Amino acid sequence: MQAVLREPLLWFFAVAGLLFALGVHTRSAPAEVSVGQVEAALAARLGRMPTEAERAAELEEASIREALVLEARRLGLADDDPIVRRRLVQKMELLAEDLATLDPPDEAALAAQLAAHPERYRRAERRTVRQVFLPEGADAQDVLRRLAAGAAPGRLGGPFVGGLDFTLHTEAELARRVSAPVARAAFEAAPGVWVGPVGSVHGRHLLLVEAVAPGGPASLDEVRAEVLRDLEVARRDEARAAVRRRALRLHPVVVTE
Repeated sequence: MQAVLREPLLWFFAVAGLLFALGVHTRSAPAEVSVGQVEAALAARLGRMPTEAERAAELEEASIREALVLEARRLGLADDDPIVRRRLVQKMELLAEDLATLDPPDEAALAAQLAAHPERYRRAERRTVRQVFLPEGADAQDVLRRLAAGAAPGRLGGPFVGGLDFTLHTEAELARRVSAPVARAAFEAAPGVWVGPVGSVHGRHLLLVEAVAPGGPASLDEVRAEVLRDLEVARRDEARAAVRRRALRLHPVVVTE
């Protein structure tokens, strides 16, 4: 008997019944369920327009859910629920972020972001590089002499899975295509002269830098997408911080032991 009396669910229904019997249970104002919204959500879930029966069933379920939410709120069931509280915090922050990015930044804001962080958007140097991938056992110095004499590179080396010609690649891009040691050597080499052999996990490479596009400050048109993305991230961060400051200002919290 004592175990039964300790059941919280039993006490909940007992108290609820008592409140109802005493007339404490009061009806709240009618909740609204939008037919259009319910029908659109159901159609999106089904991938087609719902039948009349499906529409009626979904409206009934939506009405029941809304009524249960209102009753749970009236009874204070969500007040001490950590999951609900966490979701409320997330919704407050997301609302602030959405409002902060409702209007896209104008040209002046984008230009100011670029001017404030020029190094972040600086264009990296790019190089056009040709390679000869040496077959196993090939004499690298003999191949270099033949290249210097004007021999066609394609006739002196073997195929390479990453390709033999790389047009205007950054060092990082070339490293991904071939290897980091090859990319480093290509960006240290003087243009117009075959260098190597450079070793990698794949084998040995001879390299020729054919063109260099120097790095430097970027124009807004070159980095517009990056600047816009960074500015929106900054706006979201500031909006989240602002809504937290405002909440603490409106609702002071006392920290107790």
